[in-house]
Amino acid sequence: MAPSFVSIDDTRKIVYDIVSLAIIEKSSQQASTVSDTDKDDQVCLDVLLLHGMAPVGRKCWGLKDHTSNNSLMKNGKLASDNVNTFIEAIRQHSNNKISHVRLIMPDRPGYCDSDAAPAVKEQGCDDGANKGYSYAQFATDMLKVVAHATAGDDDDDDDDGELDSARKRSLIVLGTSSGGPCALAIRNRILSETSSLPNHIFLGTIICSSDCPYSHPRCPQAVTAEDTKDLNGRSIQQYVQDESLKRFRRNSKHGFVTDYLLERTDWGFDLAAPSHVSCDDRANHRYNRVHMYVGGEDDYKSIRLGAQFLRGLIGDDARLQILDEEDHFYASRKPELLAKLLATMTSP
Repeated sequence: MAPSFVSIDDTRKIVYDIVSLAIIEKSSQQASTVSDTDKDDQVCLDVLLLHGMAPVGRKCWGLKDHTSNNSLMKNGKLASDNVNTFIEAIRQHSNNKISHVRLIMPDRPGYCDSDAAPAVKEQGCDDGANKGYSYAQFATDMLKVVAHATAGDDDDDDDDGELDSARKRSLIVLGTSSGGPCALAIRNRILSETSSLPNHIFLGTIICSSDCPYSHPRCPQAVTAEDTKDLNGRSIQQYVQDESLKRFRRNSKHGFVTDYLLERTDWGFDLAAPSHVSCDDRANHRYNRVHMYVGGEDDYKSIRLGAQFLRGLIGDDARLQILDEEDHFYASRKPELLAKLLATMTSP
């Protein structure tokens, strides 16, 4: 599966993988189980998957689970058995309401094959992320990725079992760990500027074990204390520089610097839905919803402690669920669980 890339302002590129999966096959056996009315209600779903600080970037969605053989991809190739597991789980949890799923998996800026964010690239591993790149720019970048990845929809041939271009597609944005703030930034952009997503119905946002805004003036002291304990007396800038030089970060150090510094400064956008999103919009489209998930005791303590605080900042649109049996990496390592989280977002 060859990766694709989109140029950003002709100065840098973002590389992504795209996987298109037919959930409801066009066979007589499947057709007999789905009524014409149900077919009209079926969803063609695009999913933007945003990785965390994983040094392997977009390939985190293919890491092998240490406790099982579950993974959606292996070594950059589709793992057929686990793709079948993913497809069956989508069918089961969506009650055959999802006909196609297209997974868009970018290397976020500074990770692996994608170019570094401009400020970090120019300033080096200091506080460069504070001097230029922002979550707002990230939202712009990722919406360009979505537009580029879906640009050929009008050419799809439905008779060949491909995407139905006559039916407007839906989009879910899912971010795990440090991808969580990025997903929320995209949500803010879409809700603030409806024209930013012209070819999709936005179904909502999923964040899995997301970081919270650690520098927020109301961030609980217990959260900031847990977050800063690894500094061991160093400044944030010195810690970031030391960490970025570690060998396992050699292909992702710029991304790590960007993420770490942005998470610990003013995020620059309101986590609550904009005031112009009316009650009717909320009832009819549900696109303001944020489904939050956090692991159990094996998840990072700062993540667990900050979850309720983050939920409060988002407001009534957020729903938080604790996955007691999971660690920090469930979204990227367990295709059946990932399918369940996505299918749940498509329900009323």
